[in-house]
Amino acid sequence: MSTYVPPKSLQETIDTSPDELLKLSILTKDDHNSIMDLINKIAVDYDKLAGQFCIPSYKVREIKHNNRDEAWTCLNAVLGEWLKWNFDKKAEELNVKPNKRWLVQAVKTIDAEIGEDIEQNFKIIAELGTAGVVNNPPKETSKKETLKS
Repeated sequence: MSTYVPPKSLQETIDTSPDELLKLSILTKDDHNSIMDLINKIAVDYDKLAGQFCIPSYKVREIKHNNRDEAWTCLNAVLGEWLKWNFDKKAEELNVKPNKRWLVQAVKTIDAEIGEDIEQNFKIIAELGTAGVVNNPPKETSKKETLKS
């Protein structure tokens, strides 16, 4: 008789830790709104987040000035600046890309609880095998509701 061997999980198959999976998950400008939904509670600390994202201080001052130091709009601009690195030649040469792990670590330095929530959100999504950030999954409808439509 042979011994039962459970199937390998995706993670074991590619031999990558959950932390590495987060690092490999590149974020793009298409993720902007979803990320803003996750980090809007730390808007007042947009300048600290900019530091974590390695955005130069002159750029942070420019963002602050252009947005009249309004926290949410400054946070929005900081995030946009960071996500632009996906299209920057120098960042490409250095292989520096905005990714989920970087976002989680940056947010954790400002608010550990929010950072943990974001990390859990990303890990759940990775386990489900879906892309992007899921904030509001679609409501399940019964067959009767579908037929009435």
